[in-house]
Amino acid sequence: VENKMGDNQQEDLSYNPFFKLLKQQQPKLYQQAEKNCYLICIPKSASCVGLKYSKDLFESHVLMPSPYFQGEYITVNKRSVEIEENRIRTKSGFHHKREVTILFEELFYNREYKSFRVVCISAPLDGTSDMSLSPSSGIQIPPGRTYEEATRFLESFEINSIVLAKIADQLKEFCSSYVLVRGFEHHAARRVETLVNQSTDSLLCANPDFRMFHRKNSPELADLTQLIEVHLIGGLHSTLYSSLLTLYSPEDVALHERILEHANITLGELGIRPEIQCPLPEAIETFGQMGLCRTPIEKLLCLQKTISAINIAVSKHTQSKGGFLNFFNLNSS
Repeated sequence: VENKMGDNQQEDLSYNPFFKLLKQQQPKLYQQAEKNCYLICIPKSASCVGLKYSKDLFESHVLMPSPYFQGEYITVNKRSVEIEENRIRTKSGFHHKREVTILFEELFYNREYKSFRVVCISAPLDGTSDMSLSPSSGIQIPPGRTYEEATRFLESFEINSIVLAKIADQLKEFCSSYVLVRGFEHHAARRVETLVNQSTDSLLCANPDFRMFHRKNSPELADLTQLIEVHLIGGLHSTLYSSLLTLYSPEDVALHERILEHANITLGELGIRPEIQCPLPEAIETFGQMGLCRTPIEKLLCLQKTISAINIAVSKHTQSKGGFLNFFNLNSS
């Protein structure tokens, strides 16, 4: 599948309710998919509100390549879907005909270090939602996870102003008084975690719309908590990051010198044949944005986008050579 990920569509799958419940409620199914490197489809969090989970539903989202038709996949419960570029269409065995979009994909590895793909899709392939359970009150949680987006969202609620002012004071006090000591980074992490938890509780108490997310334990609650964390850690970035740069400057210098030693080595000198060499301009440009990221979540998403860009470039390169298998068969002699 060629990833057609948009920058504003990616979410952290570790918080996705469907993915979490798949591993918690159907561990054998997940282990089977992991072991056999099946394709796992995860509906985005917002589409899972009110979704009625069952073993059948989860099995409908674990796909095996069809042995007969290219681009067709068979689900664990023997249904079929067709994948074309970034679209998945249900075919036989489903209750309704559906077509969903692949928003992005991530590469996972099993215990044997074999990779398998997990794709985030715009909506479930099957199943029904009781939309009356939806906690939405007209609030649109922003899909992005940058410091600017998180801050803009929280400040858009006038009722949050007193709590946000208090948070700003706490961040200012932390930055002016806390000294980061090497070997005690875990202490700083606990302090920051406490700040995040206290701020989340304060905002939930102050904002009735946020409280509704908590009361109904909706997927939006995880998104909201993540945005609050991004806002706080982004506010501490200059202090924490500059301290870490100072503490670990010897390691940074050593790594930089090592990189410079290998800067002029070509792929040919590493024994990689010209026909296998793949240009990666988009991945390089994406990875170059890492220095602009202010929080670990932003850095993680930047890394995921870089990996996706590499996968896309490699896929296009191998397709231009007649496909993955043909490419290596033709060049194995």
